[in-house]
Amino acid sequence: LSPFLTWEVFGQMQLDDVQQITRRLLSGTGPRLRLLESDTAALFFGALYMYEHEQSVNVFRGAEPERVPASLFDNRLSTYLSGHFEAGEAFALTHVTYLQPNFENWSDFRVSSETSLSFRVTKYLSFRAYFQLVYDAKPPVPVANTVLNFKNGFTFSL
Repeated sequence: LSPFLTWEVFGQMQLDDVQQITRRLLSGTGPRLRLLESDTAALFFGALYMYEHEQSVNVFRGAEPERVPASLFDNRLSTYLSGHFEAGEAFALTHVTYLQPNFENWSDFRVSSETSLSFRVTKYLSFRAYFQLVYDAKPPVPVANTVLNFKNGFTFSL
């Protein structure tokens, strides 16, 4: 639309055994604003409409396990702030945080945050650390509201 404003369209399918989500379908659209962009850094803000269809199955443990399905259809605001910084090929830091309140019930919201850090150890070897936090204020089935994920490892490239 302009050098600082972009229109986005997205779709996503997600499965999550930890949150007992058997299928989550997302689609949406809206504007993204470029707040900063240089050779080494970028910062963006987005405010998009998002339609969500989520199917979950809660498994109750007991003498006879029982599967209780839950299905929801929500209209959400999906706002995000995303940034990237790099120092040559030696160091890179990326981050994105989403806040997704339900239009019909603002106390029903999700927060998702992802951070990735990588730095070069040698010419061919890099180290990468990844951290993710997901918070759901009102999950459709009784599961933990907060999920943390931390991964790290090495990347070899020629």
